[in-house]
Amino acid sequence: MEMKYDRVYIFNIPNVVTGGPEALFQLSHEMIEMGIDCRTYFLGESDDPIASEFKGYKCNVTKEIDINDRFLYIIPEVATSLIKHPHFANANMAIWWLSVDNNGGSFSGDDFRNSKVLHLYQSNYALDFLKKNKVEKPIMLFEPINSTYLGQIDFKKENMVCYSVKGEALALSLKKQLPDYEFIMLKGMSRDQVKSTLSRSKVFIDFGHHPGRDRIPRESVMLGNCLITSKKGSAAFFSDVAIPDRFKFYADEVPKIKRTISECVDDYDSVKKEFDLFRQIILNEKNRFLQNIRELMGLEDA
Repeated sequence: MEMKYDRVYIFNIPNVVTGGPEALFQLSHEMIEMGIDCRTYFLGESDDPIASEFKGYKCNVTKEIDINDRFLYIIPEVATSLIKHPHFANANMAIWWLSVDNNGGSFSGDDFRNSKVLHLYQSNYALDFLKKNKVEKPIMLFEPINSTYLGQIDFKKENMVCYSVKGEALALSLKKQLPDYEFIMLKGMSRDQVKSTLSRSKVFIDFGHHPGRDRIPRESVMLGNCLITSKKGSAAFFSDVAIPDRFKFYADEVPKIKRTISECVDDYDSVKKEFDLFRQIILNEKNRFLQNIRELMGLEDA
């Protein structure tokens, strides 16, 4: 079957170790594995734009961009200004909405009437956003977490609660009320240190804005954690964060959060089973990602 596009350009951010750039590296890797002519252009000068954490992904780096109506140009939602650049006036542009909030509203209103722009969504939160902006045919592109989080099953757990820097104030308040548990903020750590810490903890709290399907909540669940989140962003959608609603809270529900943490720690072996569905969904993410790519490229019957 002939592909829709003869070549794909992916625009990535150099030397940034966060979920968005990793998703773009994953897309590059899988497209190259499929035999697609996929090239990555970095938005910024750097002698070595690929961080060490991402060296394992296949990536054909280019410093030149050819314009052709048989080529597809994929940009992250943080770089939508490229769409109005004269160089891309006649290009097949696609925005990958790896988050909603991080776009900062720089693409809005009449921008969505541009029929030459494809919209790829990384979360059902983003899909909801696109539908509200009357995007007619958004395309699913859900990336998986890194495969290194999928192998280990048995963990030596401690009475430890991890939390992200986004929920620091709330976590510090809970820490004072739960002195028998160790609270650790995942800040200033390498990827391996984060993984090691989450392998030992029983609970991960994320009261951030959840602008997309964030990686650390998914990684924490695969490392045996009970997950407690806010009700913001993608966390408000069961289809994005598929955990029972009783583990999702507003930030002012401190007594309820405190009781739930205690239950997760003290009755860990029982409560962790309530996250089995989410774990199974995460395990299936790679296959879904590959199918999403095939559909994007017109290879859904391949």
